[in-house]
Amino acid sequence: MKVRIYSRQEIEKIIVNGDFPQNTAVISFCDHSIKKTDRNYSPVNYSKVCNHVFYIELDDLDFEDINDSGSEYNLFFSEADETAEFIYSAYEQGMDIICQCEYGQSRSAGCA
Repeated sequence: MKVRIYSRQEIEKIIVNGDFPQNTAVISFCDHSIKKTDRNYSPVNYSKVCNHVFYIELDDLDFEDINDSGSEYNLFFSEADETAEFIYSAYEQGMDIICQCEYGQSRSAGCA
């Protein structure tokens, strides 16, 4: 299983160029806070290139900022178990995985 990490800009370019890899599942992180301030913001649209996508709405916060966000550390990434199930399912199907977030540095890299 190959695991690749991409930023939003990189993956959108791959999709537009028709270079999306076959037999690949996607874990796509989007920002809840941006969604609240920018009405035009939406997750990356994989509908024309991939049927196996797991979207996670999770802000990019430092460890010490989690409590300030109104969340608790043990509740912050409540989708962790579902994400693991998605990864195991992709693995069992012989798929590769793309982890993607806005900049391809924090959430997607941590997930990978």
